[in-house]
Amino acid sequence: MMVEEMDHYFKELRLKVAETTFARKAYEVKAFCSYLSKINKQIVTVNRQDVEKYLLTVSISRQARQAKCCSIREFFEFLKIEPNPTKGIKFLPDKGRRLIHLPSKLEIEKALVRVSRSETFAGLRNKLMVELAYGSGLRRTELARLNMDDIDLDSRSVSVTGKGGKERVVPLTEKAIETIRECFLHRPVVRGPLFVSYMGRRIKPSSLYYIMRDSSGIRPHLWRHACATHMLQGGCNLRIIQELLGHNRLTTTQVYTHISKEELRCKIQSTHPRSRV
Repeated sequence: MMVEEMDHYFKELRLKVAETTFARKAYEVKAFCSYLSKINKQIVTVNRQDVEKYLLTVSISRQARQAKCCSIREFFEFLKIEPNPTKGIKFLPDKGRRLIHLPSKLEIEKALVRVSRSETFAGLRNKLMVELAYGSGLRRTELARLNMDDIDLDSRSVSVTGKGGKERVVPLTEKAIETIRECFLHRPVVRGPLFVSYMGRRIKPSSLYYIMRDSSGIRPHLWRHACATHMLQGGCNLRIIQELLGHNRLTTTQVYTHISKEELRCKIQSTHPRSRV
């Protein structure tokens, strides 16, 4: 019965959220239901203590626990179980949580050299993934969705389908254009997915993650983070970065100002005479 309810829920959820969000929420709901099965607990009998006990068994940050709790809460809301056992559960953010470590410009240059060593089809493909992620700030799901005819070399731009099916057109860097031309020389077709496997099939976002990480040594989203941060450090306007990244709200883009402020704080501590008394 629970499997059937989950299937109905997942069908409805898939229509509401982006692919990556769906994958995360579906995984979290499945993991919780699997936990209930192991302890022989029926979902209609679950109480707040059961949910809290489950969430505390997972070794993750408080913020991640809160996200898992929200996924479980939405599932209970779908099942119309009252009272909702997740109601009132709140995990406060970790105090002193470190900002994400971003690769420096030097580390980026070294990674670009590493991924550029191979002139094979796969090597050029991997290099293009990195050039688009860093040069145009694309997400891995956006990279995986790209088709060859999304590239417009005349206007030096690429059409991107982002979260929620929202489309935007972003400029291409000179290095990306150069790599695209090299890649097209190895492709006898002019249509279809841009990034394909040896079998000619579109590469899934999950596979693209490992390809980029293993070939460059840097995770896909860090290339996107580095793109925004390095542009901000170079004096780029925050709203331009917002447009490039496809953020709906400026507050989402403002996370990069916090990273830059942290860098500024470190610089002051290490160089300012009043910090070296």
